[in-house]
Order: sequence, then structure tokens, then C-alpha cells
Amino acid sequence: MIDDLRPRTPSGEHPAKAVIGEAVRVSADVFRDGHVVLAGRVRWRPQDDAKWSDAPMRHLGNDRWEAVIEPAALGMHVFVVEAWTDRYATWAHETQVKHQAGQDVAVECEDGARLLESRAPKVAKGDRALLADAAARLHDASLPVADRLAAGVDPAVAAALEGVPDPIDLTGSRPHNLWVDRERALVGAWYELFPRSEGGLRAAADDRLPAVAEMGFDVVYLPPIHPIGRSHRKGRNNTLDPGPDDPGSPWAIGAADGGHTDVHPELGTPADFDHFVEAARALGMEVALDYALQC
Repeated sequence: MIDDLRPRTPSGEHPAKAVIGEAVRVSADVFRDGHVVLAGRVRWRPQDDAKWSDAPMRHLGNDRWEAVIEPAALGMHVFVVEAWTDRYATWAHETQVKHQAGQDVAVECEDGARLLESRAPKVAKGDRALLADAAARLHDASLPVADRLAAGVDPAVAAALEGVPDPIDLTGSRPHNLWVDRERALVGAWYELFPRSEGGLRAAADDRLPAVAEMGFDVVYLPPIHPIGRSHRKGRNNTLDPGPDDPGSPWAIGAADGGHTDVHPELGTPADFDHFVEAARALGMEVALDYALQC
């Protein structure tokens, strides 16, 4: 059973989020009946990629398991948790306990040899000879039982089998989505700048942006620069009787000069806006542009 997989949003309707290069902890409850040893892994890939990446999960205690993944591409990803009974680890644990208790484990050594032989085709090619040699020593009744067992529980053998799923009871969770964004989605210093207060977009670019960059900001955030609506306009301090020179709220879209895709004539032209963006980019900053969809 695989349950309570994270990260996820509360309803699961929307993807969890991560940032490229960020370590993402994936965890789940993994359990089954009995006292066998379990194993698990996380598999992930970009949504449009057929190739999976894998990371082995480690047991945190109780039924909780965890792995750390680091997506290396932007965009939507898919990840799943897979778990299975680790028959090798179960055999190694139970056989060593019996041997330490002074019981005869000759039959268990034979079982271990056959288990390694059945698992050998699933491991990396470079590890197959290692498993074959360990199986041969487990088979060899002329060796002391302690030597046979030592060959089977060698840490190198355990490492070769780590994370290799067992098709007998391999179980997978349902796929979960993970949206991977760029680093700026995680952290950045934003500076809100009103071009009207600087004399327009071009003046703001030439006279104000260098000082903003000098302060260490990453993003220049502009309130709406589109033409401001005139109906139901308010005046200073939210009064209901605006004067002829009161600009109104910049979040109110739409006038004879155009809608949300245009630039207010008092701030400049689309070319002036392009100049502002290029000036910010040259100073190592990005531009975030606001507009009010609800208007």
C-alpha cells in the first residue's frame, strides 16, 4: 500500500511546485502485512519526455519513506512512488538472525544462492559477475556455513541490489504532477515603481532604474501602464469628485486611448516601454507588469 504521497496540493487538482535545481523531498507511507523488509523508489520525468529518472527511497521510521529528487528541466513533470518487497534484504536479515542464534542455515544459504541467481539479470551488467560469485559460494557446501553466509550478505552485493525493483509484487502510486519553475519563482527582491512619478517610462528608465539596480533589486514591478478608464473616476484620497487633472486609479482599464494592451499616452509609447524593458535587462533586472483582470 502506498498512501499520503507528498508534495501535493490539498485537493490534488493542481500540481505541487518546485524550482529548477532545488532539492525536492518526495515522501509517502509504504506498508504491507507481515514482517518483511520493503524497498521503494521515486520515478520522475518531464511530462513530454519518455525517459524516467529514479531515486531510491529511505525508511524514516514507522511507515514513512522519503527520497530527494532534483528536476533539471522547466515545466510540468510527472512523478510516481513505487514499492516492493525486498526479498534479498528480508533473506539476509532472517538468515543472519538464525545464524547468530546458533541455528543451522545451510538451507537458507541455498535459498539465498537461488535468489541471487534470479535477481542477477535485473542488476547492472557490471554487478552480475559479483552476484554470480556470491551465489556460487552460497551453493558451495564444502565451505564453512559462516563463509557461505558472509558471501551472500556482502555489502557490495546489497549495494548492487539496492533500488532494483522486484516484479513479483511491484506496486506503483498514481501519477502526481510537479510544476518546475525557474529560480526567480522562488526568491527575488521586487521594487514597485510608478513611471508617472518619474516623468514617464523613458525618464524612469534613464533616470531611476540605475539607482534601483544599485540597491540590489531583481524585479521592477510596474502598476498598470494602460490607458485609465474615465467613468466613475475618483479623485485624491478616494473622493468622489475628481478634478480635471486627477488621473484616477491605474487599475481601471479602458478609455478612448485604448484598453489593456495599449500604453497610456501620458506615460509614453510602446517604443518607450520597450526601451524601459531593455534598460532593466541591461542592469540585470526583469520587469513585472500588472493589470486588473477584474476591471
